[in-house]
Amino acid sequence: MPSTFNVYLAAVAVLATPATSSADLTYQVKDINPGPYGDGLDYYATMADLDGRLVFFAHAQSYPAPPQPWISDGTDTGTTQISPIGSSTAGGIAARYPMVSNGHLFFWYDDGSTAEELWSTDGTAAGTHRLTDMRPKYYAGPSPRPDGVFFIARASAVDDTEKLWISDGTGLGTMQVDPNATVYSAWGVTVADETAFYGADVSGSPGLMRSDGSILNTVDLQTSPFGLSLAVNERIYGAEQGSQTDYGELRSAITSDSSTLQLLPSSSGSQLSEFIRVDDKVLFDYDDGSDGSELWVSDGTPEGTFLVRDIDPGNPGSNPVPMAAINGTLYFMADDGTHGRELWRSDGTADGTSLVKDIQPGLAHGLPPSVDAVVANQKLYFAAYDDTSKLRLWISDGSTGGTHLVDSPGPELSAYGLMAVSNGRLFFQADSGSGLELHALNLVTAPSPMICKNPEQPLRDNGAVRSILQLPVGSGFDVGNLSVSLDIGHTYVGDLAITLTHTETGHTATLLSADSSCGGQLLDLRLDDQAPYSVNSECLWQRPAWPRDTSYRPATALSIFQGEDVAGQWVLTIIDSEARDSGTLHEWCLHFNDRVFANSFE
Repeated sequence: MPSTFNVYLAAVAVLATPATSSADLTYQVKDINPGPYGDGLDYYATMADLDGRLVFFAHAQSYPAPPQPWISDGTDTGTTQISPIGSSTAGGIAARYPMVSNGHLFFWYDDGSTAEELWSTDGTAAGTHRLTDMRPKYYAGPSPRPDGVFFIARASAVDDTEKLWISDGTGLGTMQVDPNATVYSAWGVTVADETAFYGADVSGSPGLMRSDGSILNTVDLQTSPFGLSLAVNERIYGAEQGSQTDYGELRSAITSDSSTLQLLPSSSGSQLSEFIRVDDKVLFDYDDGSDGSELWVSDGTPEGTFLVRDIDPGNPGSNPVPMAAINGTLYFMADDGTHGRELWRSDGTADGTSLVKDIQPGLAHGLPPSVDAVVANQKLYFAAYDDTSKLRLWISDGSTGGTHLVDSPGPELSAYGLMAVSNGRLFFQADSGSGLELHALNLVTAPSPMICKNPEQPLRDNGAVRSILQLPVGSGFDVGNLSVSLDIGHTYVGDLAITLTHTETGHTATLLSADSSCGGQLLDLRLDDQAPYSVNSECLWQRPAWPRDTSYRPATALSIFQGEDVAGQWVLTIIDSEARDSGTLHEWCLHFNDRVFANSFE
């Protein structure tokens, strides 16, 4: 499809108050390459949050110098170059496909002296380096695993066979998994429960492979591979590929036994793309060859796979492009043939699918064909045109009245306006008159009762993983009655011990203790000191292990955090104490109920 959105789901402590005047809410962080024509950022400049710090790539001098890694806390003095890498004069290309895992940011990078290769940084000069000499797959990035990433690469420039690799962020920990299986790179890698699923040729024909990163546990599943994949709970979704660009047959596979189902048959001209998870379903853009490109939904079964709504009947269709899912609602852009390319929303039903706002009235397009979207505390931030046809930063709560400019007029965003949330700020690339530079929106203006993170993080079998929420200084309130909600898929929750730590004070509460007698699967619940029953006493041998959306007392009281400033790092640690079972941390939230304000902020 011609339009694309890149989506970053982020957790921040607060939301900005919408702008109704010309008061400056957005600001330029630093003029990295001074002068009106000195672009500090590339159009494709990578930026990502690395444990509460923004890592991005910028030019402190004009081309042909390659972009360099920088780090920022959102202030001019706190925005500095991490380390000079590569040649200072040879032209390179911007870093691409950022992936944060195991305390490192992994990215493809060409420093001007070598071809594009895999690099990593931990945010320090000493921890920024090329991992090994290889040629990575150029049109897809790495995929997360508990100890780092999976990725596809060739061993050298003369070896044109692509293999599955792993990396932990060090040179010694970067290696091929299986030298015998040639990966079909067009299908990419899908990770579900610590395991990579990918297409490869072992014996002369393509097959679906499964690997945990070791040669001993890399197996051919004896079924045909498929691409454009997304993992949702115990299923992976993908399309049977008829050619390099034609995906027509929707399929799903159960990860535990690899049995597959055909959800939509392939037909002449059919194409499928843009998967996105919405609760336990997937929504996607599908052209069945006759009705044009429209929004479809699937729960992993043939009977649960259907057209949501024919927004623009006939060909070419509405060309829906998923942007983000918030509280069971998908936000996407589409063109119904009457209003142009605008913001829509859907809950997966025809009645629940509607236009949010006609930003540019009539046939004019309100949204550009390609731009990032960011979710911050249940609101959508995105780029759209204002009444002067300039791209500006917009915000939406899903209603017509709640969709508007953040700051008027505000800086002009680039056509490829990358965005990321870090340390209580929304960072984006824009031009305020001194070229394309790093800008930010300070989100610390009013307290929010709920802060969430959606890591989709694989859990480490018989090991531990951490997920960090970084709350910025300046929110002005202390912890009152804290509760925690968890959404975790796991095949034996009794293996799990879960703790919450506030790094600034060193206090830790045990949310769930490991209990071998609890054999249930999946947990989606809230832990609150005021709940009537203890979580460890109520586990059931079923799926889910506790009734969904219910509240239980944690193993140790969360009141240990009362009176503490909410600012700093909140660390969720999940320890899997037994081998064989696996799972995924989908989402976790801190609920600050009955907040105690530390000053006269209100």
